[in-house]
Amino acid sequence: GGGGGGGGGGGGGKKKQTRAEKKARKTAQKLGLKHVPSAVRVTFKQGKEGGLFAIDDPDVYKPSGTYDTLVVFGLAQVENAQNERAAQAAQAYAQPDMGGGMGGGMGG
Repeated sequence: GGGGGGGGGGGGGKKKQTRAEKKARKTAQKLGLKHVPSAVRVTFKQGKEGGLFAIDDPDVYKPSGTYDTLVVFGLAQVENAQNERAAQAAQAYAQPDMGGGMGGGMGG
């Protein structure tokens, strides 16, 4: 009993968990759900033209033997495709600009 609790505590040490979250995670482990540590981001699409929700750094559990069912814990945020494209464009613009500024300073 104590060894399993220690493993769950290690993963949850970086996040503040409510009492209900702790109970839910403990119940998930009792039901035989396995933690998926490799999950970095989970996205949900609601309907054909509905919103897109994303959970960054989620805690994901899956039943052994079933691959199309997941239990996900985390803070869901509304994703906007337009905002995502703007962020990507900003990153693409910032990277060459930083490199050029450093090179110009070294040469001049």
